[in-house]
Parts: sequence; C-alpha cells; structure tokens
Amino acid sequence: MRKMNIVAAMASNRGIGCNGDLPWRLKKEFKHFTSLIRRLDDPSKKNAVILGRKTWESVPATSRPIKGKINVIVTSQADYTASGEDVYVAHSLEEAMTLLSSPPLSDTVETVWNLGGSYIYKEAIDKKLVDKMYLTRIRKEFDADVFFPLYSDDDFEPASDPDVPSEVQEENGVEWTYHVLKMK
Repeated sequence: MRKMNIVAAMASNRGIGCNGDLPWRLKKEFKHFTSLIRRLDDPSKKNAVILGRKTWESVPATSRPIKGKINVIVTSQADYTASGEDVYVAHSLEEAMTLLSSPPLSDTVETVWNLGGSYIYKEAIDKKLVDKMYLTRIRKEFDADVFFPLYSDDDFEPASDPDVPSEVQEENGVEWTYHVLKMK
C-alpha cells in the first residue's frame, strides 16, 4: 500500500483547531500549505487529499471539494454522502488508502496528503502509513479544542525539502518554523 504525507500547523500547545476552524489567520502559512498540496512533478496526475469528516465540514462550502485534488472523506457514519467531482467517501483510513492504491486512482494520484483532523493524523502515524510529515510549529499558544497527536521522535528523522524555508517566519507578530520529518 502506498504511503501518505501529513501536513499540519500546530500551536505551541499542539492546538490545531477550535470550534471547527483554525485558531489563527496566517495568510503566509496558508499559502505555504496550499503550495505543498498543489505541487506536482507530473502534470498529467493529481494529488489526493484525505480529510476526516469534521475537517471536510470545516472547509468553507465554497471551497469544497478542494479543487484539482482527489478528495477522500473518512467517516464512520455509514450513510454519509458528499458530492462533487473527484469526491469519495471511505469508512476508514485503510479503506481510503486502498482506494487510492488501486486502479484507476493509483494510476492518477501522484501524492497523498493527509489534512487531518487529529484522529486521522494519529491513525496514520500509529499504523506507519506516513512517508513524510510537514509540520508548521507556531511559536504561540492558541485556544484549541483539537490537538495534534503525540508521536515518538524515535519514529521520525529530520528530512529536507527545497521548497520548505528553514528560517523563522513571521506574520502579525506571530512566529513559526517549518519542519519536515521522514518516518523511519
């Protein structure tokens, strides 16, 4: 089965969400996020995004599905439906990965990006379905009700990516750094 990349931004308290939204508004960080999930080496292919149902529903309706991507929503709700071009519903992360690892999608997909939420991140890490983790570490605590899962540093090693800046970023008095980790 293929592997996925995780992309996430987390506050210093590991917060990633609050009341169904991001706890911050950082345009520069969001631009970095979108450039990562858009990046293609083969323009004849598409990237896939995996989102938990709550994450999917937190995306503004006008931005769903995420354009130009194969969108896979993971939900335990047996009767859940979502519509749109290149939109699929899976009832487990393994079902989502099997779908993306099998024809016809396996021939279409270049990179699989896990967009969360917390449970989908944790399951991918625990089941070692991750190739790389692209983490933005925001150097400020924000109110949050959803948190990035704990993981063992023993499972990851630093990696590099020429498209990921190494210097401290800043916007509106908030600083952050980008980190790329490869699963061992």
